[in-house]
Amino acid sequence: MERIRQFWSSFKDAATVFSFVVNLVLVFVLLILATIIRQQLPIKFDLPVKFTLLLNQNTTVTTLTPTHISTVVNLSLGAFGKVNAPVSMELPAGTPLQVNLKMDIPVNTTVSVNQTIPVNFDQGLAIKLGKSGLVPVVAELRSVAKPYVAMQKSLP
Repeated sequence: MERIRQFWSSFKDAATVFSFVVNLVLVFVLLILATIIRQQLPIKFDLPVKFTLLLNQNTTVTTLTPTHISTVVNLSLGAFGKVNAPVSMELPAGTPLQVNLKMDIPVNTTVSVNQTIPVNFDQGLAIKLGKSGLVPVVAELRSVAKPYVAMQKSLP
């Protein structure tokens, strides 16, 4: 009986050391996984941008220098008809002019993207315990431990 107690005591000590080593390895694996799961993802590429910007708006522009304007003006003389008269004038610098901008502006460029994006994988874990899961493994572990459980129950 003394021999069984010695064996049991040695087995408990070995099991404790084994459990400690397994837990230490699991903690180490979890720490490594934590650095893998929370990563910085570098993104670098050139994005081609090509479109036409349609512009149609009223705005005020200001002349920067004296500006010469020459045009033809249609003058109505009422019952006496119409006259097309040439007009020439000089606008001084700083003259505000109301204009309507109506144009299509082609845009064709490349935008360089160089960013680092934090990535966190928060994925739940589901372990199947069916035939294809852990049931066969658990059953095998139980069969291996069965003699030791019976021996422990027989101890006083």
